[in-house]
Amino acid sequence: MNKSEHSNSAIFKCLKNCAHWRLNTPYWQPESDLCEDALYEQWLRSGNSESHDNLELFIALSGHTCYGYNHELRQCRPGDVFLVERKIPHARGFPKHLGEFEHVWFWISPLALFSFLICKDVNKPFRKRISCNEENFCSWIFSALLGLRDEQLSLELRRRQLIGITHILLNWYLLSMEKQAEGHIFITSSINKSKFDRERELVANSCDYIQQKSGRGITVARLAALANYSKYHFSRIFKRHTNMTILEYIDKVRLNYAMALEQSGCRSKQIAEKLGFSSDAVYRRWRRKYLNQHAAKIKQT
Repeated sequence: MNKSEHSNSAIFKCLKNCAHWRLNTPYWQPESDLCEDALYEQWLRSGNSESHDNLELFIALSGHTCYGYNHELRQCRPGDVFLVERKIPHARGFPKHLGEFEHVWFWISPLALFSFLICKDVNKPFRKRISCNEENFCSWIFSALLGLRDEQLSLELRRRQLIGITHILLNWYLLSMEKQAEGHIFITSSINKSKFDRERELVANSCDYIQQKSGRGITVARLAALANYSKYHFSRIFKRHTNMTILEYIDKVRLNYAMALEQSGCRSKQIAEKLGFSSDAVYRRWRRKYLNQHAAKIKQT
């Protein structure tokens, strides 16, 4: 498991435990415990504290360290969330004496959003950046965080709002990581092409991706997300250029792969496992149904 995969696993675990997150903001009493670390405090006094006009949020995924926040030193353990509001003094970076940790940071403005995965282990620091320029999304996140200032809202409602925003940001980060790992397949080669040609290239790349995966584990929602389209819009584009629905194409690829496996001597139970079916019987029912309903379309293509 590489560093990014390990961090993704830590994020999934963190999301499952969101009910136990400890939230730290300037709007209510910070929930992470105070801690003592003379070396950290000395490091802070050596010019390693800052404040600025940006909004930042980070969540600790692993490790047991400290963090300098709003003139205090707070414990920083898995599930600790820190909202760094404008002009709030906080640590700039991390001192070298800290142990291993993994944090996901978000820098937020109305026009852009940047995420940083920051890890420190026994080997060397690791830092990975992901950016988002979708103005509507960035603006919504920014406004939602500013909404936490509203003292007319109950503390519980504001806590739920911050948990929800953090949940959305972590899921956006996971999806962005997935796009970086696999989404290059969906990037068209030139923005100077016509809309029709860009769509055609996008669909061709999508078909290649489905074939590479042999149709296994692919859904319309997954393809649409990787292509940065809604399910409805991407489905229309796909059918316009292939005269097939996405599910029909996936079934076609799966059947071609299944027939190739049959010709190589694989039994139906082995084929079912390779294609991701829950059982041999489910695979055989799917195969029979597909052949009965789509035999004519297969001949035409």
